[in-house]
Amino acid sequence: MTASTSAKTTVEDRFSRLQAIAKIDPQAAKDAAWAWLQRLGVGLPDPAAELELALLFAAGAPADVDGQTEGMLVGWTTPDADLDRAGRAVHALGRTATDRLRLMPWLGKKFDRAAQRGTNSVTTTAVALTKLIAPSYKMRRAGDHWEGFDMLNRVEDSVVSAGTRVLVLEYETIGTNPWPINQVRDEAVQIVPGVYLGAKIWHQDNGYRLLAYWAAKSPIVA
Repeated sequence: MTASTSAKTTVEDRFSRLQAIAKIDPQAAKDAAWAWLQRLGVGLPDPAAELELALLFAAGAPADVDGQTEGMLVGWTTPDADLDRAGRAVHALGRTATDRLRLMPWLGKKFDRAAQRGTNSVTTTAVALTKLIAPSYKMRRAGDHWEGFDMLNRVEDSVVSAGTRVLVLEYETIGTNPWPINQVRDEAVQIVPGVYLGAKIWHQDNGYRLLAYWAAKSPIVA
């Protein structure tokens, strides 16, 4: 048995157990799934952690999510060899901000399932950083945080995980987002109800390249 085959079996077994737990104790399954993602994030960009996240992502179903979620950057992946110059700059700056400077300007995402739209919840730091690269872009105040970088949502095949159906969070064609947000595509799958694993993907001339994994969680609905 190869290492990848062994990892696939391990992920599939653990994923199946989580689905069984979710039917009995949804909160316990949600907590276990979140802890799993946190552990894998600590391991990035180690190849074993990247493989496990890719397998877990492939095991999921399109995220079925509505309303406000709490977000977490799971971690940055190893850049593909042919990631273009702009994508490398975004990856390097993002990793420097989050890993070295310990800045986390992203708080989560808010979904409107009926309208097939959504937006991102961010901190005041994100507002300041956005002003540096897109001075004319306006964030919206929403209580104790800000909202911006709106998205259109739809279900389709993943561009980074062959054969996986995902919820696409698309920032390009909506026409309101500044660079580099308008070259980003997010994909999200459900691990258990209330916990979602996302892939942050860069759109370049010759296709799509994975930059990072993120996660979101929402309250359990009784």
